[in-house]
Amino acid sequence: MPGAFVAPAFAQQTTTEDIIKALTPVKTRSLSTSSSAAVEREESFINSVRTKQQALSPSERDKMTEVIVDKPSGDLLIAFGYNSDVIKGDSVQLADALGRALSSPDMKGSTFLIAGHTDAKGSNQSNLLLSERRAQAVKTYLVKHFALNPADLITVGYGKTRLKNKDQPEAAENRRVEVVNIMSKTAGR
Repeated sequence: MPGAFVAPAFAQQTTTEDIIKALTPVKTRSLSTSSSAAVEREESFINSVRTKQQALSPSERDKMTEVIVDKPSGDLLIAFGYNSDVIKGDSVQLADALGRALSSPDMKGSTFLIAGHTDAKGSNQSNLLLSERRAQAVKTYLVKHFALNPADLITVGYGKTRLKNKDQPEAAENRRVEVVNIMSKTAGR
């Protein structure tokens, strides 16, 4: 995964600077006409889901998966209680580092995806709902504590469909929040 930052679950040592570095887009020299059209379609899609009040539909979730493929991203091992969407213990410090990063001048004006993931325990539907609640909990925390614009934070839950460690489907690293810079301030917004 490009730009991945994974803090060990026991240490949670990811810094604000680590997050900014991971989420900073790589500069490119120019865009071709066809890629400009693709960028416009992508921006149109992002804007269409920006203020949705309910979870993304399955087709929107699939489209978002396509959008994030080459975007700067990283995983945060934010701990939650069993079957809970309450940020737990030391993970508040990690959420604070994320909030400082997303509110920094380097990231100002960008749009971010906050994607929740679970391990493979439980049903598909319960994991999907749990991952959506957890992504929303991180967004709510960031908006409340860092005054981020809610429209600049899009949430999606992937449940257990995108395991980080497929060899150990119940491993802790599968229970994570992925943050993706899906539309940087330089993308014409």
